[in-house]
Amino acid sequence: MGQLLGQFYQGMFGRQFDYKEQTLFNFHEGQMRGDDLVHNGGWYNRFGEKIGWGDLSHVDFHTIQAGIEPGECFIILSEGDSFWNFVRQIGLIGSMCTTAPTANAPGMEYVKAHAMYVITSDGFYIVEDHPSKRTSFISKPWRGRGRTDVDETVNVEFSFVNRDDFDLVFQVSFAPPSLMEFLQSVLGKRWEESVNK
Repeated sequence: MGQLLGQFYQGMFGRQFDYKEQTLFNFHEGQMRGDDLVHNGGWYNRFGEKIGWGDLSHVDFHTIQAGIEPGECFIILSEGDSFWNFVRQIGLIGSMCTTAPTANAPGMEYVKAHAMYVITSDGFYIVEDHPSKRTSFISKPWRGRGRTDVDETVNVEFSFVNRDDFDLVFQVSFAPPSLMEFLQSVLGKRWEESVNK
């Protein structure tokens, strides 16, 4: 059942600034990292649903990859594409803005069109609009402004994926499972027997 419904779901990382709950990877909505590789990015599942947002460091990328189930995708969009594109009325700060109803589940087509990074159990990927002559890129943490809390040995080696090949490479679903698919996954053999009667 976990494979059908997915490891990642909306709201799984709690609410912004509410860090009381233990969450997967110990991530939290709106988390801040001083050594971020992604700043205020939106995090999405393979169904195009927003599962959280915030900064992600090089260490976070490795944490996700170590805990992600085979067949899952942790997809990252920029702050602009995951939040500001959905703002309908500006507030004093971002959390006071009014967003479109589709902001938390824009769908897989939107997520594919705007994905920056994808993390799977097999690797780290940069999604590009045009074929690249490069095959890989290594991102290294930056220890700037006298910081001593940044582990410079934790690099992230990315492979490049053309946006046109997204479906082929990541084998994403375009919608959450239907009720019938869910029942089949839960009931298994009993479902088949009841249908064949």
